[in-house]
Amino acid sequence: MPSAISSSIRSTPSTLTRSLAACRITLADGRRFERRAENGMLGPGELPDKFLRLTRAALGEHGAATLYERLQQLEGEQSLDWLR
Repeated sequence: MPSAISSSIRSTPSTLTRSLAACRITLADGRRFERRAENGMLGPGELPDKFLRLTRAALGEHGAATLYERLQQLEGEQSLDWLR
């Protein structure tokens, strides 16, 4: 029995610019969805927000913020043993 999730998923770079991407999904029932993004890079200030959203459930608000700040100073760490 074919899956209704997807019969094909294709991500293709644009021929116009290197930063434009498109994702087209065709479901088994024939419906198609397409989304384009001009740039997949995070804008200024978006990384801390994304990191906190993705880690706060596991680490709590304070733990996630503390880890983010420590990771921002990673080059100054004497050892990375604390990452284990």
